[in-house]
Amino acid sequence: IRIAALLGEAKFHKSKVQAAEILDRYKKIDLVMQECVTIANPMQKMIVSDKIDKVLLHPLWGNLVLLVVLFLLFQSIFLLASYPMDWVEAGFAFLGGQLNNILPAGIFRDLLVNGFLAGISGILVFVPQIMILFGLITVLEDSGYMARISFLTDRIMRTAGLNGRSVMPL
Repeated sequence: IRIAALLGEAKFHKSKVQAAEILDRYKKIDLVMQECVTIANPMQKMIVSDKIDKVLLHPLWGNLVLLVVLFLLFQSIFLLASYPMDWVEAGFAFLGGQLNNILPAGIFRDLLVNGFLAGISGILVFVPQIMILFGLITVLEDSGYMARISFLTDRIMRTAGLNGRSVMPL
């Protein structure tokens, strides 16, 4: 009771002391943050993006960059996919050779080796190219360049009754 009376005489309020302590703590945190953390200026990021867009969306340079990117895309697909394609072809050739040696000559062997196995081989040999193509298109999409391609080619594609997004499927 005596403590409560003394607190009343001194006009001590626990919530005011706690609030002052919290405010002092945040002032110290702000000082440490100012010394240790640098916050990037969002306007600076926009400036860099605008500079990139000036080149990539330019009527002349943008189209040249687009042609170079598409050329490199398709050349890399054929270069990178040649090894797995050769492996698939070699695997099916080996399997076909083994089946030719194991199975007796006749219509069933011809159907299996020259029909079914050759058909499956002809389809599966293109899977590495398709996988690499989709991987590289994903990289272009994630980098934001696909939206720029769509914007850049929209006017050209409108003459064919399409929009710019139909460039990559073509």
